[in-house]
Amino acid sequence: MAPSRLPPNAAVLFAPVEIVDYRLWVKVTNKAKVLGVTVVPTAFEHAEFQQWREQWHEQLREEERARISPPDRCLTPDLSGPEVEDELGFALAEKCKHALHPAQTQVASFIEEGEIKESIKWCSTCTLQHHQTLISNLYTNWKKVGGPWRDGPLVEDVDRFAYQDTNRAYQTARVALVNTIPKFEAMAREEENWNLAHPEQDVGLPMAYSATQALKNYHRTLTFPARLSEVQAPQTPTNKRLKEKKLEYSPDTPQDTRHRPSTLWGRYLSSHDPDSPHACASPEGYQDTSYYHNWHFCVSQCRILFCHYVDKESLLLHYHDLNAGADSGLENPHVKRLIELIERHVSNETREKEMQWRIFLKDTSDIFLVWNYPTMMDVEDGVFTHFEHVKSLVGSSVQDYARLKGEIDDEEWATRKEDDEGEEMEYEEVEEPGAEEGEEEGAGGEEVDFYDQMSAASDSDSDNEIVKMELADLTDMEEDDEQ
Repeated sequence: MAPSRLPPNAAVLFAPVEIVDYRLWVKVTNKAKVLGVTVVPTAFEHAEFQQWREQWHEQLREEERARISPPDRCLTPDLSGPEVEDELGFALAEKCKHALHPAQTQVASFIEEGEIKESIKWCSTCTLQHHQTLISNLYTNWKKVGGPWRDGPLVEDVDRFAYQDTNRAYQTARVALVNTIPKFEAMAREEENWNLAHPEQDVGLPMAYSATQALKNYHRTLTFPARLSEVQAPQTPTNKRLKEKKLEYSPDTPQDTRHRPSTLWGRYLSSHDPDSPHACASPEGYQDTSYYHNWHFCVSQCRILFCHYVDKESLLLHYHDLNAGADSGLENPHVKRLIELIERHVSNETREKEMQWRIFLKDTSDIFLVWNYPTMMDVEDGVFTHFEHVKSLVGSSVQDYARLKGEIDDEEWATRKEDDEGEEMEYEEVEEPGAEEGEEEGAGGEEVDFYDQMSAASDSDSDNEIVKMELADLTDMEEDDEQ
């Protein structure tokens, strides 16, 4: 028996309970297309039927079911005639009540083929949604009878006709959607031209239901098979052997600890010696060293030199270490103070420079010079308000005092002096404090020279106020290193 060429029956889409309501709706709305056959509806008919069915059942729930008779007309509101306008002046679709784009209301509705009317029943986004809903429902029913993965032939005529009709209805719905997309594309171009011609008009509301938005929704829901990776041709075997990895030890590793078998250092073996210097630091496991890469920890390992004058008449800048001995580290209050100043300075930088500073500080080993402005005198608690980082004491503001203390040897000083002579710079011999009192500028407690050398930013109105530092730009520092 050859398959029927009649339109697919609506039974391939609706359940037995729904088919009764659908036949009633076809009768009261005069939607019958083939005499004696209830065919599968179009996307718009399917949407209208679902709307009518919901309203009808809502009415049945409100009144006593025993005394009510089925309605003799479609309960969907009839808004035929001039299009309704919303409070913003946009025309509304007849069925969904969504705002229509002005470009769409200037032409006749062509969304539903064969039903060109003056009024537009559905907006573009609802039109797309109705097509996709019908396709989804038909695809679900098609899978129930076998779908695209059906195994073996269908023996019974009933099963074969059900499969063919469902498949045909599904493919017909897909074709209807595909034929609608070019119409969306044409309307989207009209909307774009209208928007360019009327830039002063706010069309944000109708654009949400426009053909442009419908196209975006359509392309977003499309899925395609993923492209498989290309099959690689087998490589020609080669006689070259891969370079074997070689285990290397640092120079300070004792010879007797090299090449030790795992029985000596395996923690879960009976031969493991917990008192060995290579054993775990604690029963809980190895020491956590992840914080070593934190810039707070790196700063806490740097020297922090508090710079000050011995008295108001002194010209030689002294310093002493605030982060040395048993008090060094993150718990040192001076380290916490320095970290606080750095964080305040970095927080005022741009996002890009802030990231550069954090990367730089994470690996820094520089020396931090700190001082208290404007007094520039030594204080018991070592309170400081300014800081500067230097790579070496040579060339810094405290290099003279560093030479007196022996922290700059002759070789380092000579190398620095040769570099300075190439730049036509000279340094005078170091003099003892107070050798020529009052002969040079800055005597009598004037700290202007040091303040200029340390590149502080602005004056502070209060001794306790933290003044923003003008630190060197990391880009300039990198250029100096290259030179």
